[in-house]
Amino acid sequence: MNSVIVLNKSAGMTSFSACRRVASILGEKKAGHAGTLDPNASGVLIVCTGSASRLIEYFPKDSKEYIAGIRFGMVSDTQDIWGEVTRTCSPAFSAEELEEALHSFTGKIEQQTPAYSARKLNGRPFYEYARKGVETQRPVRTVTIEQIELISADIPMEAEIRVRCSEGTYIRTLADDIGRKLGCGAVMSSLVRTKCCGYDMTQAHTLEEISAAVYSGTAGDFLLSPDDPIRHLPKAAVCRSCEEMMLTGAEVPLSGFTVSSGTLVKGCTVRLYAEGGFSGIGIVTENGIKPKKVMVDAK
Repeated sequence: MNSVIVLNKSAGMTSFSACRRVASILGEKKAGHAGTLDPNASGVLIVCTGSASRLIEYFPKDSKEYIAGIRFGMVSDTQDIWGEVTRTCSPAFSAEELEEALHSFTGKIEQQTPAYSARKLNGRPFYEYARKGVETQRPVRTVTIEQIELISADIPMEAEIRVRCSEGTYIRTLADDIGRKLGCGAVMSSLVRTKCCGYDMTQAHTLEEISAAVYSGTAGDFLLSPDDPIRHLPKAAVCRSCEEMMLTGAEVPLSGFTVSSGTLVKGCTVRLYAEGGFSGIGIVTENGIKPKKVMVDAK
């Protein structure tokens, strides 16, 4: 079964284990996910079963949205409340100073990759080095904070914020930086991702809801087609005489396609369709379209 599921992941499980649970419930052998969520975070996780996982790299890289809790007056080695506290102090700042600090992080900012992260150095994730006490040179990346909104606050101890940001942003690092800006330190105390890859919480289902739907025979209500997340790409349907060429990976002349959405330019990625429906991904060349990934069920 090639499908996409918008999962509302609960806290306390890794993204990998959440994928395995979904695959088990649906009776699938494999599943992948787009946009990793930390074990202690909850919210939107896009899970793909079957060949749909081969399309993850083409999912939209638009902004993600989070609701995060921040606790002031402490610093931890993981930049969140679940790590080892390395420093504490008595925070002292006003509501106006908090608002000013939050707004100072909007726009393009630089973030250093946290010590406890899944990004890799020499093939090993940084968290492996951190757990062994090995110091590493962690890269600094530019990310974009589109908006920070203060939802609630118990000045000067805690706050809850909504953040809309670019892919690759670490919210716990943002919390740590906000604490530094206020001179008291801070850790992320909770995290819910409310939007990812164009989907939001209104479209997300818990594992319990998915399991109940499978039991009642209504799983089709939440299973999305593999091409649903890539609907932003141009759509090209192959003619019947060229269908076999496309499904075997051969380049097909542009005259063999009907383009129903978007504009085809050399080098762009397109959705491919045959008589049986969605068939894969192709790249526009000088003279045609070269299939790059053909869905197994389409052959």
